[in-house]
Amino acid sequence: MVSIRMQMVGCVLAVIGWILVLVMYVTPMWRVTTVTINDTTQTVWEGTFMRCLKKRGGDRSCRSYDFLVPLSPDFEGPSSLALAAVITCSAGLVIFSFTGRCAKLVFKERTMARFSVLSGVVILIGALLCFIPVCWTVDLILRDDHAAPLGGTRKVELGACLYIGFVAVAALAAGGGLLCASWPVHQNVWFWPISLHRTDGRETESHQLR
Repeated sequence: MVSIRMQMVGCVLAVIGWILVLVMYVTPMWRVTTVTINDTTQTVWEGTFMRCLKKRGGDRSCRSYDFLVPLSPDFEGPSSLALAAVITCSAGLVIFSFTGRCAKLVFKERTMARFSVLSGVVILIGALLCFIPVCWTVDLILRDDHAAPLGGTRKVELGACLYIGFVAVAALAAGGGLLCASWPVHQNVWFWPISLHRTDGRETESHQLR
């Protein structure tokens, strides 16, 4: 029997992970750079489609990337993968929503199991697509040479979005794993029950995909 409780827990974790991935993608806090020149400090927050600047006086201004403020080459790959993660996780949750519509079907348990496993696999792929850009960006920041301007200092730190990304990956992996684990192991959910029929004096087995 399909574990409804396991499916619900997996779905809740997947939704939490999807929300965190979305927050990670839209928030401009992937990389934080602090530059100090002649006792004047500027802090720059960079994200996938926006950049924010905070000066010493506390004034903060944000601007989306365009031809005047282009996206850093370091973020082109991670930005695309993060967007792919959002889309993939959304698709996984949409697929899972079909399990609720299987209650009126004759073979509801088998159909629910299929949608549950399929959604779990898609969400696990989304977790991988989220994990890659987060690790990619962390590696870029850690390998930054921190080249400071003349007469000043420069400090590059991990943004809060990267930590959010790791939590999102954990939630998505746990949710997708639970959805896959809700597959009834002792039942053949992918085929019709095996039937026997006699042909030319022989008994043969036949089964087909539902």
